[in-house]
Parts: sequence; C-alpha cells; structure tokens
Amino acid sequence: MQIAFTIIAEGIRLVTKIIEDQERKDGNPDRLSKEALYVFKSFKAAYDDCNIRKLSQVISASYSGNFYGASDKSALLEFFKDAFSQVPFGLSPKLQITVHNILEDSPAGFRCLVDFNSSLTVLGLPVAQFDSGLLVCEARPEGNHKIWKLTKLDFA
Repeated sequence: MQIAFTIIAEGIRLVTKIIEDQERKDGNPDRLSKEALYVFKSFKAAYDDCNIRKLSQVISASYSGNFYGASDKSALLEFFKDAFSQVPFGLSPKLQITVHNILEDSPAGFRCLVDFNSSLTVLGLPVAQFDSGLLVCEARPEGNHKIWKLTKLDFA
C-alpha cells in the first residue's frame, strides 16, 4: 500500500512539474511589451488566488466592455466575485492567457486578441476547463505613476 501511494505521489509531482515548467516557458513571450506582460501577470495572479482586491487594482476605474455582460469595473468585479464563490472546496482556478494577435503596442496603450482558458485543478491537475472565446483586451497607463491597467475586455 505504501509503495502504491509513493508511486502515485511521485506521478503527481512529476505531472505538476511538467505543467509548471511549460507555464514558465510560455509565461514570458518575447513579443509582449513589459507593460502588457505586467498587466497579464497581475491579472492572472489575482484570478488564480481568487483575490478580488488584487483584481480591482489591475482593472481601470474607466473599464468598459461586454465580457459576460460586465460593462463597467463594478460589474466585472461582481462577475468574478460570483464566479469565485462558486468554486468548490478543494479546487483551485488556474488561468492561461493566450495572446493571438497584437493590434496595438505603444507607450500610449496595448490592445490585442486573447483567449482566456480557465481550469479548475486538484493538486495542480485540471479537472474542468472553461474557454472564454476570443476577446479584445486593452490596457493603458493611468495616474501620476503611469501604472498600466486593464481598460477593456470585449468579446471579439
């Protein structure tokens, strides 16, 4: 029994390591500006932690869009709050953001076509997946310190 448990545990560790290595490799595509990468990494970290406060810091007060009916920042945060509250105990969300096409990349802003693929995981292994479909994502620098924030998520 102990040998079987050890084999299963090692198998899970190996699969988890392979997944993490692939995410590290894909996590910093050369074609993304550091500003766009900052927005995506911050959004992903907040999403993976189900942290509405951190998500709020990434989303602009002037956010507008049609992502799941959320036309402003408040509605978008409420959508995520509801989604996170429905995650069953023991499961963890994991977001993968795929950039398909960069439409604009300048000091004034970043706009691209993305796909959000979310999975629920147990011990790092996906058990359910959800795909947003193609989205137009936009980010712009804001405030005195020019911190980049997500300003738009629209279904393409």
